[in-house]
Amino acid sequence: MFQSLENGFFATSPPTDVVPRIPHFSNFPNIEEYLSEIISQTPPFFSCSSAPQAISPLLTADCHPRHCEATDRRPSRPTAHRRPSQPTDTAEMFFHIILERNMQLHPRHFGRDLREKLVSKLMKDVEGTCSGRHGFVVAITGIENVGKGLIRDGTGFVTFPVKYQCVVFRPFKGEILEAVVTMVNKMGFFAEAGPVQIFVSNHLIPDDMEFQSGDMPNYTTSDGSVKIQKDSEVRLKIIGTRVDATEIFCIGTIKDDFLGVISDPGTTS
Repeated sequence: MFQSLENGFFATSPPTDVVPRIPHFSNFPNIEEYLSEIISQTPPFFSCSSAPQAISPLLTADCHPRHCEATDRRPSRPTAHRRPSQPTDTAEMFFHIILERNMQLHPRHFGRDLREKLVSKLMKDVEGTCSGRHGFVVAITGIENVGKGLIRDGTGFVTFPVKYQCVVFRPFKGEILEAVVTMVNKMGFFAEAGPVQIFVSNHLIPDDMEFQSGDMPNYTTSDGSVKIQKDSEVRLKIIGTRVDATEIFCIGTIKDDFLGVISDPGTTS
């Protein structure tokens, strides 16, 4: 299920012309101006440029031929009435890699169970964190090696170099995700897929859906058969990413075949 990558694949950071740069929210006075800037940068995300050979397979996965075909294809005007039915394959966003980390351990943990204490602290510190280079650490699957400890002068703490195996989640342009809507406004909507936050602009929502304000803002078709509101489950495609040191933010679209609402919390089965 997972793709194995050798250690060292991620030594090179992606160039700015391969990974689109999305501005950070802190640079704008309010969310409306922030979303307007994101929307203005959306068109370049539809192009899939070739990446240099020096970049790792993980960082160039958005230029896979399958993704280029999906990007270049221009389907007829999609409508929200077409319910998604095609299964989603997210295996290509999960990777099994080897990482290293220097772990500091307090002297009170020294003893027969030192290794167990070290592994427990490693899992607590690493699992659930995000690295812009590797992605979100889902789980630690094994310990490759624990090196010799180095005593830190004046503290008594010991630093151990630990090499470990882990599963990471790294979304790419062109991938399909199922997400839960967290906020809806006139600019579009935000959704979350696990630890990843995705913004879908109103320009990337089917044309037959209109924004409805009120106590529960939503996008609804003219006949009311399909509605996107908070807690709705949607299937979307990633068309752009912003990678920071500790954060990955994505731009998505539901304006394509087999994308759209999966379930609506306002309806009962």
